[in-house]
Amino acid sequence: MKAIIIYSLALAALTSCAKSEEVTTPDNPTPLQPKEIHISAAIEASAQTKAVTRDAVTLTGPIDGNTDIEGIQFLRKNATNSDFSNGVLSFDGATLVTGKRTATNASSGGGDITFATVQTYDQKENKNAYFVAYYPVRENSSSSDNTATWTIDGKTDILYAERYDAGSYTSITSGSTMTFKHALAQIRVICKGATGAAQDVIDDVWGKITKIEIETKAKATYTYATQKFAYEVNSQSPETTDKLPLLGSNYQALTTEGVQIPADITAAGANDNNGDDGAIAAGMFAPDDNESSTAPIKLTITTKKDNAETTSGPIEVQLMNGSNENAAFVSGKKHTVTLTFNSKEKNITVTKTEVAAWGTGYTGTGSVTPKENDSSQGS
Repeated sequence: MKAIIIYSLALAALTSCAKSEEVTTPDNPTPLQPKEIHISAAIEASAQTKAVTRDAVTLTGPIDGNTDIEGIQFLRKNATNSDFSNGVLSFDGATLVTGKRTATNASSGGGDITFATVQTYDQKENKNAYFVAYYPVRENSSSSDNTATWTIDGKTDILYAERYDAGSYTSITSGSTMTFKHALAQIRVICKGATGAAQDVIDDVWGKITKIEIETKAKATYTYATQKFAYEVNSQSPETTDKLPLLGSNYQALTTEGVQIPADITAAGANDNNGDDGAIAAGMFAPDDNESSTAPIKLTITTKKDNAETTSGPIEVQLMNGSNENAAFVSGKKHTVTLTFNSKEKNITVTKTEVAAWGTGYTGTGSVTPKENDSSQGS
């Protein structure tokens, strides 16, 4: 009899413990059911030439919405208004979750985010679920410093999404999308011979282009607390800038034998290293830290003829908005530079610059919704 009483007491204790872990409210003693968080994401102004190829691990070239993006790093923080300081919510110590954005397609829209670990709303305190995100996976191995750092290589598009409010358990956000932006500035360089110069003359004076370099900063760091980027020179560089090579317009390395400087720019598209705009080289690099600055960018050109190399530069390129307004080298924009190679003597002239939107852009399906079986509970 004593053994039966002890067993009954133990069973009652276990039952009580199990019930205490279920989420209930005074007005609703029935346990609340979890609600999964669903997010759709857009890619801001992101298009590319059709010549761009893709790497199986990290995508190469400007990212568009027509390719699955795997390995996106999401930071999640549950918060209320009191957690904000001057409108900023720090993500220091936030939960890091890996996710994937599905490709945009004509039939279903696409753009949905799939988390490696299912995300549900906060049931106990009903706090809002906030997310920020970045891509690709950061290089530094420890999350204790609350930053993400990358070495800029010219071919990797660094994306980030600003703070997104997915709503709370009782008030789910709908009708909006998380938007990924580009942290780097895109540059494309078109090269052509002087007007009226024959191809064989240009070849005889210059040979072929083997390298185009830009003076820039090779390190990008994203800080969780502020969700801002900073750009620095390589720690091993004694200079104030790094010199990084541009790639071909297909975002592969320029061929070792070099690229011909076309006499007729309309024929440039026939070259394997050229995109539809006739560019010979392209890349994505650190923007000017000071967005109000209109300082010129600096390019260095290396040409090779009969095994002899010639270096020209640095060539100062003043970017322009239209015909008479200086422009900055800014993130999320495409900067196109046209260089003309003189056919009588070895000098290079900047004949045109253009600052434009990165590309067309791709949207997501556009809403954050609860699961079908609990859609009546969200708003």
